[in-house]
Amino acid sequence: MLLALVVRFTVKEPIRGYSENRAQSNEVKPQSSVKAVLALFWASPSLRHLIVAGSLTAFSGYSLSSWMASYIIRTYGMATGELGTWLALTMGLFGAVGTLASGVIADKLGRKDQRWYMWLPAIAAAIAMPAFVVTMMATTAKATLLLNIIPTLLSTVYVGSCVAMIHGVLGVNMRATGSAIFYFIINIIGLGMGPFLIGVSSDYLQADYGVASLRYAMIGLISGAGLWSVFHYWMAAKTLREDLAAAPQ
Repeated sequence: MLLALVVRFTVKEPIRGYSENRAQSNEVKPQSSVKAVLALFWASPSLRHLIVAGSLTAFSGYSLSSWMASYIIRTYGMATGELGTWLALTMGLFGAVGTLASGVIADKLGRKDQRWYMWLPAIAAAIAMPAFVVTMMATTAKATLLLNIIPTLLSTVYVGSCVAMIHGVLGVNMRATGSAIFYFIINIIGLGMGPFLIGVSSDYLQADYGVASLRYAMIGLISGAGLWSVFHYWMAAKTLREDLAAAPQ
C-alpha cells in the first residue's frame, strides 16, 4: 500500500500503447467499462478459448501446489521441515523459472508466428500431464519431489502468453480491466474449485483406496483438467492472428 502511494504521486501516467506504436496522442483515453471489455472477450473466439484454457491450467496448478505437501506427508511420512525445503527448491524455484523462460521463448517464436503464444502452453500441458502421472506413481518421497520438477516447470508456461495475448487483443485502455477479469476467473475456478474438488474426491475414494485416495484424486482431476486445456489452447491459436489484427486501438 505504501508503494502504491509512492507510484501514485511520483510516476507520470504513461501514454497507452506507446511501446507498440499504437498511441495516437498524449491525451489519456477514458477507461473502458467492464461491460465493454466483457463484450469484447465474448466476441473474440481466441479470448473465449484462452479464458477456458487458462482456467483449466490454473485448476491443475493450484491443485498441485495445494496438495503435494499433504500427499508427501501422508504417503511417505516426510517431516515438514525437510519437506518445506524440498518444495521451496523444486516448486518455488522451478515455477518461477518456467514463467520467465516461457515468456522469453514465446516472444522469440511469436515473431515468426503469433500462434506460438497459444501453441507453447498447449505443448507444455501435453507434456506436463503424462509427466505428472509418472510423478505420482513414484515409490519414494525424493523421487516424487524430483520428478515433480517437470510438471511444476511446465505448469506456469501459460501465464505470460495468456496475459500478453489478452493485452494484444484488447484496446490499450482495456488492458487493466481485461487482466483483472482474467485473473478473477482463473482464481475462482483454479484456486477456488481445484483444491476443494481434490479434497472432496479424495474423501470419496478413501473407502476403496485408503491413504492412496489422494494420489488417485490428484491424478484424475489434475491430469484431466490439464489435458482438456490443450484443446482450448489449440482452438485459441486458430483465430488468434485474426483477433490480434482486429484489436481496437
